[in-house]
Parts: sequence; C-alpha cells; structure tokens
Amino acid sequence: FFFFFLMIRRPPRSTLFPYTTLFRSDPERLAALVCADMVSLYGMQRAAVVRWQPGRATGHVVAVSARHAVAIGQSVGPLSAVGEACAESRQLLWQDAAQARDDQPIFDDVEPSWSIGALLVVPLVRDRAVLGALVVETDHAGGIREHLLRMITLMADLMTPTLESLWSFEDVERRARTDALTGLWNRRHFEVELARWLQQVDRYGGKVAIVLVDVDHFKRVYDSYGHETGDLVLQHVSAVLHEGARTVDVVARLGGEEFVLLLPSTPVEGARDVAERLRTLLESKPAALNDGTALAVTASFGVAAYPAPVAQRDRLVPAADAALYAAKRDGRNCVRLAVG
Repeated sequence: FFFFFLMIRRPPRSTLFPYTTLFRSDPERLAALVCADMVSLYGMQRAAVVRWQPGRATGHVVAVSARHAVAIGQSVGPLSAVGEACAESRQLLWQDAAQARDDQPIFDDVEPSWSIGALLVVPLVRDRAVLGALVVETDHAGGIREHLLRMITLMADLMTPTLESLWSFEDVERRARTDALTGLWNRRHFEVELARWLQQVDRYGGKVAIVLVDVDHFKRVYDSYGHETGDLVLQHVSAVLHEGARTVDVVARLGGEEFVLLLPSTPVEGARDVAERLRTLLESKPAALNDGTALAVTASFGVAAYPAPVAQRDRLVPAADAALYAAKRDGRNCVRLAVG
C-alpha cells in the first residue's frame, strides 16, 4: 500500500521509486529521499529528518533537503521546537513561525539563522517510542494547508517502520564493531577498515598509515590500584586518543592496553606527527580517579605506512608492532617509525 499510494500521486520517474530498493540499504539515504520529495512533491522549501535518542533527550539531523540552512549532524536540543515535539510525542505546527517561535531555536541553541514562514514537526512514533521527526518548512506563513498536513503526516507514519528497521540493524551492527568498555571501534572494525584502505591504495594509489599505541606500565596500574582503576585508565586513554585524532581517522581498541589508529591518505611523516601530538596530549592529561586523585599516564607509539616505507601490505601491522617495541626498548613514552 505504501508504494502504491506514493506512485499514484506522482510521475513514474519520481525519486520515491528507489524506496522499493532501500530496505537493505542505509537509513540516511532513505531519509534523504524523503526530504527531497517534501520539496519536489509537496512544495516545501526545506525538509529534514531527525533521529531522536529518548534516553538522552537529544537527537541529531540525519538528512536534509538541498540548500537547507542546517547541515547533517546538527544537534537537536531538548528545549528546541523539534526537541520538545519529540520529547512530548506531539505534532507541532506553526503557520506563522515568526510569531509563534518567540526566539525558540528550531533544532538547538547553536544553529544557523534563517527565515521561516510555516513550520511542521511530525514525530516518528513506533510502539509509543519516538524514533525521530520529519521537519518541513515553507518560506511564507500559512504554507502548510490541511491537505498537505494530512499527506505529510501519512508520509511520516509510512516511513517510520522502515527507518526503525534500518536504524535497529545499524545499531546492532555498530555494537558488534564497538568495544564495550571504551566505546571505540574494536579489532574487527579496524581489520575491515584496514583491508578496505589497503585495497583502495593498491587500486587507485595513495597511502595509508597505522599507529599502534600501548599504555606504559599498565600491569603496575592493575597490581597497585585494581581492576576498576585499570578500566578508568583505559577509558581515559581512549578519550584522549579520540579527542586528539582527526575526524577521518579510525581509532580502535585492539584489546587489553593496546590501541590503534588507522590514518587514511597519510604518509609516514604525517602519521609520526599525529602520534607525537597524541603522545604529548596524553602525557599532559593525568587520569582522574574516583578518589579525587590523578594518575599520570603515558604510552608508547609505533608508526608504519604503506606503500612506503612498508612495501608489502601484509607487513604493515608487523612493522608497526616492531616500531612499538622499539619505543618500549628506548624507554617508553616515545614514538618510533617502522623501517620497512
């Protein structure tokens, strides 16, 4: 019924036709198609799809129509118009947003400024749980008439089960690739991403680097402070590495006190600079313990890059491991490079 309903209301070449192929695809693409159709089909000037996290009372934008003022990733705060609609599981309609909003942010306190005529927020509800919202706007007041309100609400209702399934699958897949203690990616995800980047370098050229990180004297921490403090130190190190890494880097925990960074399109010199910055950052930030004290934490770093200086792809990880052990032999809390 969903697809038949959509097809009879528009030309056969509509962008909604690919919906039939998206059940095993990514939810962001589906959401982006819905946003595009809010503009092309229903005459809205802007549209966005939000994913909401009820337990945190926050959300973020996962898709927007072309030339929208906000970007994908825009946060959604609990006191915003969209946040309140999601938190209260109620539809919000401002036919004259300039009069109704009273300086209330649409998505969050930190958002760009733009002019809105009419605004409609339709929560995406499944089994009484709010999964997100469909947010549409017009440039002129009164632009969301009754028949459009019904159509957009129905669209939101119809897309919700599909998004729920895709988001649920995405969550399960992410958990399978995430380290439970630190929240970083796990070994499985790192190995998949490394294989993908090595293949890309072989096919198209370029370079890829890895940085192995091992927390110095970690056994002493466990022996002296116990398991709980050891976990706190690992969480502290993971937070520092995540903070200091670039947005394109993959940061993972391999197990125990060993971590790794995958640095796409990075030569060995650039990887060395990243590792040195992380080493300095970690050294400057002691770990805060539960008793209010702080514990100095350092780590050793081994750096390798493919195809130079490591010319064989299956030697990349062993070369980084050898560089890591060289750092440990040289007194720890330092960075060493693979020699190829």
